[in-house]
Amino acid sequence: PSLAPPPPPPAAGRLWLIFRWVPLRTIGGFARVEQPPAGLAGLFDWGAAQARREWVRTASRESLRALAALHAAGVAHRSLGSSSLLVSTYEQREAARLRVTLVDLGFAATPALLSAEEIAAAMRQAGCGPT
Repeated sequence: PSLAPPPPPPAAGRLWLIFRWVPLRTIGGFARVEQPPAGLAGLFDWGAAQARREWVRTASRESLRALAALHAAGVAHRSLGSSSLLVSTYEQREAARLRVTLVDLGFAATPALLSAEEIAAAMRQAGCGPT
């Protein structure tokens, strides 16, 4: 198969963001993926259930770390959902290799860009601010 010709370089004063392609999947798809039994323990679902729990724990921890890093940089995502979290594997037995990438920052903003009403509404919705 032939590849498309490369695009022209950006015009002066324009910025291009170039990312390495990594075959990631959304975190929401994990629940729909059938997993192979985890050895003999999988026959009784003990090992498979434990592997699934560990995958979910790791995915949760890594997702929260990514979000904490964004917040530490003073940025609010503002559009977080399962399609905004990409995972490196759906294999529940590979939780140790699991990496989560936070994407879709098109609506992200710093508090300086948000109105007081937007901040107050978000805090009320999260149950962590003035009512």
